[in-house]
Amino acid sequence: MSTAQQESNALQGFLKVDRAGRSVVLGGALRRQMSHQAGFYELKDSQGDQLVFERVQRVPKQNELREPIVFQGDIGGVGSTIDVISFVLNSRLTGQLTCVQGDVRKSLYFKEGELCAGRSNHLEDSLTEVLFRFGAIEREPLMEAEREALELKKPLGNYLVEQGLINQGQLYLYFKKQVEEIFYSLLFFVYGDFYFTVPHLEEVPTPLQLSTQQLLLDGVSRADDMRRFKSLIPSRSCLIARIESASEAPSEESRAILSLLREPMSVQELMDHFRIGEFRLYQRIYHLIEDGFASVIALEEERDRRVTTGELVAFYNNAFQLVYSFAEPAGQPDTLSHGMETFRQFYGFSELFDQVTFNDRGQLNQDRLLDNLRGLERSEPLFFLGQALSELLYFQLFGARAWLDDTQRAQLRVVYDELAQLVA
Repeated sequence: MSTAQQESNALQGFLKVDRAGRSVVLGGALRRQMSHQAGFYELKDSQGDQLVFERVQRVPKQNELREPIVFQGDIGGVGSTIDVISFVLNSRLTGQLTCVQGDVRKSLYFKEGELCAGRSNHLEDSLTEVLFRFGAIEREPLMEAEREALELKKPLGNYLVEQGLINQGQLYLYFKKQVEEIFYSLLFFVYGDFYFTVPHLEEVPTPLQLSTQQLLLDGVSRADDMRRFKSLIPSRSCLIARIESASEAPSEESRAILSLLREPMSVQELMDHFRIGEFRLYQRIYHLIEDGFASVIALEEERDRRVTTGELVAFYNNAFQLVYSFAEPAGQPDTLSHGMETFRQFYGFSELFDQVTFNDRGQLNQDRLLDNLRGLERSEPLFFLGQALSELLYFQLFGARAWLDDTQRAQLRVVYDELAQLVA
């Protein structure tokens, strides 16, 4: 290329690629020229200073890639998600803000800067988990309703109202709670990418009308409080013990927690029992510790008490049941059974899983599995069981990858990662 050609191209603009792999077009003339080539491209060749891209017809499913991007960036680079949301609020923007951190994607929808909806692929943000976590419905009927709604291809909320498990007013309140929880959780994102796009109106979830300003004020305060709480109580697996010599706690809620602590219990167990939400429970436990009514048992000293073998099987059975709930509508009702047969043949846990089968709800026979475990007389049975169940779940997910959709894969990946930490 001649010097004159190089100077002419420079006047049009540049394509900048940063060290994070992101690209941006600099220069209005070059942007106008490239607008005629709008579409998706893949890298075909990279040699020296030359990059060769070729147009492809595949369209990514993620909204932030399909829709016009108004602005995007690195969360850590701008400071935090609080700064990004504040900009949306102050600029009174209308659109979708999506934050991506690893496999987790969370979106907030704004109308003139005010929050109107939220969406997340994280299992804990699902309506099912919100309904259980805040005490609306017990786990078993909720899982059954979720499975039936999936079979009927009906939204879970509408199906619950039809079945009389909640009324329309409660559904609205828990939809609102779900969006608030997604919003608050986004404030903890300290790295990852964000995209602000203009979505199609028909793709926006059920609209609400929430004050972004008030949620930011509440959320920043909650985030500061949670950091303080977790300085004493680092995780949900921490064991909380009652201090017997302490005087009677002043509040009824505190006395209810202490009365349950006849023996040490994990934060997760307390959360599942009281179902008042993570923040409120952490707040109550923190004050009990500060006031001398309870203490945190060091995890290093109580590692084996953190979860029992029976609890571990139950946790994994919830994951297998979730796989099964996705398999039936996809025409794959035997996927778990076929997967188990292959797993027993080629993996090193044949004795542990001998005659262990999945029932008609997608759960392993827990009694048979634990009998086999006791018969093996392993020196670290909990670790061995955790390793085996983790590999079995991974194998089942690998086999199901062809028919799971992107959202289902993301949910199961989060579940897998969380379960793998139980006996890590």
